Amino acid sequence: MSRMPGRQDWDGHLVGGKTGVVPPPDRRMATNLRGMPLRSQQDFDYRASSAYDDTLLSMTHKLDRDQKTRRGRRTYNSKPGLLTQSGELYSDVQADLSMRQERSATRRRSRSEVTRPTHTQGWDGSTVVCHKTMDRTLEQTTARAMARSKRGMRGMGRGMGRGKTAPSGPMGGSGSGSGLGTQTGRETETGGDSGRGGLGCVARECSAPIPITETLAMASTTGTPPSLSHDTDTRGRVGQMGRAQSCASLSHAGQGSGRKGYVPPHKVVPRTKEQIERRRTAIQSRLFADVDCTFSPVVNKQFNSYISPEATPHINRLMLAPVSVESLLEMRAQHPSARILAGASEVYVERKGRRSLPTEMIYVGLIKGMKGVTLVGESSCGVSVGAGVRLSDLEAFLDAHEDFLGVHALSLRKTLRIFASSTVRNTATLGGNVANASPVSDTLPLLLACNGTVTLASKEGERDVPAREWVVGYRRTAMRPDEVVVRINVPQATPRSFTAYYKLARRMEDDISTVGGCFSLTLDTEGKVAHAGMAFSGMAAVTKCFTSVESLLVGKDLSAKGVLSAAIEEMKKVSYLPIDVPGGLAQYRSGMCVSLLTKFVYQACNALNIELDEAALYSDVHRTVVDDRFSTVTRGEQHMETGNEDEADAPVNKSIPHATAHLQARGQAEYVSTSYPGDAFHCYPALANVPHGTLDSIDIERALMVPGVQRVLLASDIPGSNHVGVGAKDERILVPVGEEITSVGQAYALVIADTHETAHAAAGLITASITRLPAITTIEEAIKADSYLTDSITVERNVSTAEEATAKVRACPVTVEGSFTAPGQEHFYLETHSATARWRDGGIQIHAGTQHPNATQGAIADMLVLPQSRVEAYVTRIGGAFGGKEGVLTYSCFSALAAWYMKRSVSFVMERSDDLAYTGKRHEITFDYKIGCAENGKIQAMCVSVRGLGGHCLDLSGAVMERCILHMEGCYHVPVAYYNGRQCKTHTPSGTAFRGFGAPQSTLCMEHIMDRLAEEYSVKVSPITHLEFRMQNLIEDGQETVLGHPCNGIDPARDMKTLLEDAKILERQRSVSAWNATHPTRKRGLAVSPVKFGIAFTQAFLNQGYALVHIYKDGSVLVSHGGIEMGQGIHSKMLQVAANALGVPIEMCHIWDSSTASCPNTSPTSASSGSDLNGLAILDACRKLREQLSEYYVKYADPDNEMTWAQLCNAAWFNRTCMSAVGFYKMPIKGYSWQAHAGEPFAYYAFGAAAVEVEVDTLTGENYVRRTDIIYDAGRPLNPALDIGQIEGAFVQAQGWLTTEEFVWQEKKEGEGEDARMVPNGVPMSRGPGTYKVPAALDVPQDFRVSFVKDSFNPKAPFGSKGIGEPPFCLGQAVYLALRRAVNAKPGASELECPSTMAKVWSACEGL
Repeated sequence: MSRMPGRQDWDGHLVGGKTGVVPPPDRRMATNLRGMPLRSQQDFDYRASSAYDDTLLSMTHKLDRDQKTRRGRRTYNSKPGLLTQSGELYSDVQADLSMRQERSATRRRSRSEVTRPTHTQGWDGSTVVCHKTMDRTLEQTTARAMARSKRGMRGMGRGMGRGKTAPSGPMGGSGSGSGLGTQTGRETETGGDSGRGGLGCVARECSAPIPITETLAMASTTGTPPSLSHDTDTRGRVGQMGRAQSCASLSHAGQGSGRKGYVPPHKVVPRTKEQIERRRTAIQSRLFADVDCTFSPVVNKQFNSYISPEATPHINRLMLAPVSVESLLEMRAQHPSARILAGASEVYVERKGRRSLPTEMIYVGLIKGMKGVTLVGESSCGVSVGAGVRLSDLEAFLDAHEDFLGVHALSLRKTLRIFASSTVRNTATLGGNVANASPVSDTLPLLLACNGTVTLASKEGERDVPAREWVVGYRRTAMRPDEVVVRINVPQATPRSFTAYYKLARRMEDDISTVGGCFSLTLDTEGKVAHAGMAFSGMAAVTKCFTSVESLLVGKDLSAKGVLSAAIEEMKKVSYLPIDVPGGLAQYRSGMCVSLLTKFVYQACNALNIELDEAALYSDVHRTVVDDRFSTVTRGEQHMETGNEDEADAPVNKSIPHATAHLQARGQAEYVSTSYPGDAFHCYPALANVPHGTLDSIDIERALMVPGVQRVLLASDIPGSNHVGVGAKDERILVPVGEEITSVGQAYALVIADTHETAHAAAGLITASITRLPAITTIEEAIKADSYLTDSITVERNVSTAEEATAKVRACPVTVEGSFTAPGQEHFYLETHSATARWRDGGIQIHAGTQHPNATQGAIADMLVLPQSRVEAYVTRIGGAFGGKEGVLTYSCFSALAAWYMKRSVSFVMERSDDLAYTGKRHEITFDYKIGCAENGKIQAMCVSVRGLGGHCLDLSGAVMERCILHMEGCYHVPVAYYNGRQCKTHTPSGTAFRGFGAPQSTLCMEHIMDRLAEEYSVKVSPITHLEFRMQNLIEDGQETVLGHPCNGIDPARDMKTLLEDAKILERQRSVSAWNATHPTRKRGLAVSPVKFGIAFTQAFLNQGYALVHIYKDGSVLVSHGGIEMGQGIHSKMLQVAANALGVPIEMCHIWDSSTASCPNTSPTSASSGSDLNGLAILDACRKLREQLSEYYVKYADPDNEMTWAQLCNAAWFNRTCMSAVGFYKMPIKGYSWQAHAGEPFAYYAFGAAAVEVEVDTLTGENYVRRTDIIYDAGRPLNPALDIGQIEGAFVQAQGWLTTEEFVWQEKKEGEGEDARMVPNGVPMSRGPGTYKVPAALDVPQDFRVSFVKDSFNPKAPFGSKGIGEPPFCLGQAVYLALRRAVNAKPGASELECPSTMAKVWSACEGL
C-alpha cells in the first residue's frame, strides 16, 4: 500500500500535517464542484467529480515564492514564509537552515537505501519508468528527492521539453516536464497544458515519519491520446496522466536528464486496451489507500469564499477515502460526524450558497461494493441499488432491463428521466439523494409510496429501515452516527399493482419539484384495494404521506360510487396550506394534491381495467405532458435567401461563421471577467440588504483584519462626483453615512484585496447600522403615494385629453375596458457585470463590460475629476447584455476608483447571486385601457394609461417609457388615440434597458386587448375569429401611424397571408377545435400575432455612428467602430461590410476593440441600430479610402495588372498616400416632439409575425409549445445565418419572459382570513438559477420554423438590411396568446396572467 508524502517547501523543509491519500474521481463525472464541464463522460479527467477534488484544489496553501540567484545557485524565498501546522511562520534564514540540516541528514541516510528501477508501460502504451523504494521513511524519501533536485537533477526520470516557470492558472502553468517524486501543490508552477505527464502523488502535510512499503510513481515518455487526456492543475491535484506536467515531479521543468538516478527508456511491446485498463485499475488500487488527508485551507485564495476569513490558518479539514465497505464502517465509527460524499452535488450548493464546507468528509466513490444494481424477483422485478451508483448508470441499467421490471421500478426509471439534468445525473447517486432527505426529493416519494426500504450498515451489522420511517425531520433521518447507507431497495410488484410518479416544476428539466407526488395501488383477488400509498414532496418540511386518504381507499372498490369523490374531499382537507407557507404557491400546491390523485386514479383504473362512472370526463389523462415532450425530438426549419448570382463573390448577404466562433469554441475568447493582469487587485462592494432606510454608521474593522485586504473605500474617498447616470445623475456610487438607502443592493463601502474571493468575503463582514423606513415596492403603492421618477408624456391623435378619448371609446357599439400588467424580466447574461481598471500616467484605462463606453468614460472622469481624454474605455467583447449593461455605470466606477488609489490594475467581477438580485431588470408595466370598435369590426378609439415600475433611480426608465407608448398601437390602425405614460419611483432596483426597450410590454398589451375586443365583438355583433379581427385592422403600407407619419417599407397584410399559407393556419385551427372538443383535460391553443417595430433611438442625438479604418502596407485592413460585440455578431457583420466596400477578401480584415480612443463620443449598442449606424459609418470611411486610393483601385481593377493587392498598398504607402480614414454617419430623422405630439422618431419599421400552437394540461397547468412558425422582414440580411439565430434566440427568450421567468420577492402577509394577501417587501428571493428559471432545451418549441420575407430591400441601412436584435423578441407574445386560448377552451376559466407560469395557468383553468 503506497502512502502519500507530506507537503514540502522547495528547499526540502517538511511542513507539518498528516499523511494524505486522495481517491480518484469517478470516470463519468460531468462537472466538478465549480461547474467546470468535461469534454466527454469518457474522459478520465481528474479535475471533475466530487467534493474531494475541489476540496484539494481549494485547501492547498497559497505560498508565493520568488526565485533568486545567490552565490551561483538557485534558492527560493518564502513570502511571507513557510507555514507550519501550528500556523507559525519561518523566516528565510530559518527555512534555509532547516533545508541544509535536512539535506545533510538525507545524504547520511541515503547510503542504506535501495532503489530498483524497472521498465513497464503506461496506461496508453507509452514507456514508463517505475521506482520501488523499500524501507524508507517519508521524510527520507521526499528530502532525498529534493536534495537531488537542488543539485541540478531535473526529476528522477527523464525531463521532457523546455518548460518555463510561470504562475499557474486554473489549469496550471505553461511549462512542461516529466519525472518522479512528489509535488507540493500550487508551489510547483511549472506544469501546464503543453507538457506531457504521468501518474504520481500529490504531496500534502505530514506530521510523523511513516514507513513506506512501496512508493510507486510513473513518468510517461509519451503523451496520451485525446480520448484519455487530462488537464492537470498544479495546485495540488492527484497525480494524473495527460497533457500536463507530471504531478509526480518536484523538479524544475526543463530539458535533459539528471546527473544521478537517470534511467533511459526501455522499449516494450505495446499493450492492448484491455491490458492497459487492467494496469490502470491495479495502479489505482495501490495509489489510493484508506488513509486520511488533512489540509490547512484558509490561506488558499479560492477557499476564502467558502470559509470565514476570521478562521485561523491552522484549521484542518479531514477527508477519508475508503475502498471497501469494511474500511468505510471503521472510518464512520471513528468519525461519526463526517459528511459522506458520493456525487457531492449537494456540497456544491452548500459551498456556493452557504459558503461552508464540512470539516470531516468521507468519499465513498471508490467502494465497488456500493456500486451494484440487482433485480429483485423473477418477474415484475424490483431493484436493489447500491448507494454509490450514479443515477445515469442506474438509468442505463433500468433501460436495459425494462422488460423485467415491475411497475415500481418502471416508475423509478421514469423518475430518473426527469431528475435534474444529465450533468447532475452523471454525478449524483441514489444513496446520496435518499440520505439527503430533501423535502423536495424526487426519489423519496416513490420509496414511501411503494413501501421501499433503506439498508444501513455499521460495525454491528446491517439493518433495513422502512422508507416511511426513514425521514424523521427536516433533512434528518433515522440513520445513527455510526451507520451508512449501503443499499436502497425498491420492492417487487404484483401483476395487480400500479405506480406512477408525477413531478410538477417551473421548468420541464433541470429543476426541483414544486410538487412531486407518487401513488401506488395494489388490488387483491376480489378487485379491492389491498394497498394504497401516496407520498408528496414540496408539501411540508419532510416528504409527506397522506395516510388518511390511503386508509380511506384500502378495502374499497374503486368503481363503487362515491369512493373517488370521498378521497378527493379528504385530500382537500389534509393538503391545505396557509397563504404564508414557506415557498409560497399555497393554493397551487394544495390543488395539485387533488389533481394528481384524480389523474392517478383514472390512470390506474385504465391500466387495471376498472370502469368508472365519470371516466369520460378524464379520458385523456393517460399520458402526461412530460410523456409527450420526451417522446418526440425537436425539429426545426430555416428558410433564407442569400446574395444574387451576380454577387457570388460579395462578402455581404451571405451566411459566414461568427468571426470569433473558433475562439469561443476553444475557450480562448477574451472576456472582461477573465482577462485581468496576474498582479491585479480585486474589489467588491458591501451591499445594502434593506429596501429603504437611513445609513447611520459603517463598521469596517472586521474587513480590514482579513488577510489580503488592502483598503476599504467609503463615499468620502471619492475625489469628484459621487453621482452617475445616463438619463439623470441620480444614482450614487457609494452611499454616504447619513443619507438614505433607497433600494437593496446599493453599495456603501468598497473592499480592495489580493483576490476576488477575499474581497467578496471581507465585504460581507462590513456591517452597517441602518434605520429602516417604510418602503414603496409596487406600482399600486407608488400611485397612492404619488411617487414618480418622470413627468407624464402623451401621444395624442385627434383628441387632446383622456376624457375626450374615453368619451369617444364609450360611444362605440363594442367596447372593452380593463387592466393588464406586463411582467419584469431578469437579463441572465452569461457574464456578470465586470470591469478591470488600470492606472496609467495619471489617467485611467478601463476594460469595461458595458454597452456604452462613452457613458462609462464620462462617469469615471467626473468621479475622479479628470478630463475625458485621460480616461480610455475599451471593450473587446462582453458575455451577453440584452440591454442590462447600457445604463449601469457604478460597477465600472468601482474598479476605476480602486485603481486610482492603488495605482495598479483592479478587477471587479460581480457574483451571480448579487447580479441577479440587485441589478436593473425589464420594467414591470401596468396598462389601464379602454378601446372601442364599430359594427364593421374596425377600431375607432383607444385610451391607455401606462405606469411603470421605475425603481429607485431614473437609469433609462424615461426612454423606455417613450418607446413603450410610441409602440402602443402595435401593428394596427387606430384613428383616435390618447396614451399617457409615467414611471413610478419605488424602493426597488432601478428598471433598465432590456431587449425591446419597452416595446414588448406595449405590443403584448395591445395583442391582449385585440383578443378581448374580438371576443366581445363575437358576443355583441357576430362571431369572428381572433385572426379575422386582426387582419381587418392591420395597418397598411403608407397609412399614417398614431405618430402622424406614414408607415412605409412594410406590408403586414401581404406577409401575414404568406405566413397563413405556409403554416396552414386555417387547417390547423380546425384541427385544434376538434381536439378541444374531444379532450376534456388537455386543451390546445393556436395564435397568430404580428409585430411592427420602429428602428432608431427615440432621442435623435443618439442616432450617430463612428468608425476608423486602416489599410496597412501588406494590404490587411483594421476596423474599429462604436458597436459592442456581445454575442449578436456585430463584428462579423462589420467585417462583411468593410470587405465588401473595399473589395478585398474578408480574411484580410480584422476588427479591433471598441474604444473611446479610436471612436469617441459613440452611442450605446442598442435599439437594433448597431449594424445600421456603425455599418454606414464604416461605409463612409471606406468611401474615403477608395477616393484616397482611387488610382491604385484603377490598377487593381485592370485585368492586365499583375500587381497584387498587397503590392498596390505598399506602393501607395511608398508614394505617401493616406491609408486611414474616419467614418461618420448620422441618421436623417428629426425625432419626435413630445410637446407638439408629432415628428419622425424612427428611420423605418421592421415587421414580423409568429404562429404558435401550445398544449395545456388543465389539471396541473403543465404546458409546452408544439409548433412555432415565424416570418420576418429582414430586408436583405447581411448575414442570414446570424439573423436566424437572433430570431430564434429572441423568440425563446420572450417565451421565457412570458412563461417560466418569474422574479420572486420576499413577501409579507397583509390582512387576515379571506382578505389575507401576500405583498412583496422589496427584498429579492430570486438570486440564481435555482430560483429564476430561464428556458431549457425541452422548453424550445417542438417544431420550430423560421423564414424571411422574400424580395425585400431597405435603402436606409447597409446593403438593404434591417435591424434584427429586438423586433423578433416581440413575436414571443404569441406564446401567451396561445396559452390564453387553450385555457379559455376549458369552461369556467378566468383571465390568464403574465408570466403564465404553470401555477397561473392552473389557476386560470380553475377559474380562480
